[in-house]
Amino acid sequence: LPTYSRIFEVLHSKAEELGVQLEPAKFVCDFETALIPAIQGNFPNTQVQGCFFHFCQAVLQQVGRLGLRNDYINNQEIRKKVKMLMALAFLPVHLVSAGFEIINVGTSSELEALFQYFQQEWLPATKIKLWNVHGVSVRTNNHLEGWHSRMNKRARKHHLGFYQFLQLILDEQS
Repeated sequence: LPTYSRIFEVLHSKAEELGVQLEPAKFVCDFETALIPAIQGNFPNTQVQGCFFHFCQAVLQQVGRLGLRNDYINNQEIRKKVKMLMALAFLPVHLVSAGFEIINVGTSSELEALFQYFQQEWLPATKIKLWNVHGVSVRTNNHLEGWHSRMNKRARKHHLGFYQFLQLILDEQS
């Protein structure tokens, strides 16, 4: 079994052992290729919400891969178009494709590859619901990543023993 599915299988097993019903309403996660199908397969009644921060990060990384970083920094029109692409996440799902077409009108040739990438990677109907944050109150998992970072710093090493980890958690709760 792939790692995520195995982790979820163990979680389900432990929850059952403890008499806990493990049915989260929503997962907020980044866009790891293996993670989303594992969540959907192991929690079929759970909504999967992609993290808005990671969505924007993916778009900006593509800007860099396409050699547009300096243009993004120095050219206001290019920066505006890129930000408009990321802002599509705030439109109602049914308006995203139309919004994309509107901002694509008059786009310079320098951004053609970025718009093609966005259309292929983010505009398929099954994907829009993952990254769209219209009406969503929790749009990122940054608070959890901050907590993980703080816990890692407090732990001061990668692999704590069970009792050291337990003490770390107890200290965090107090």
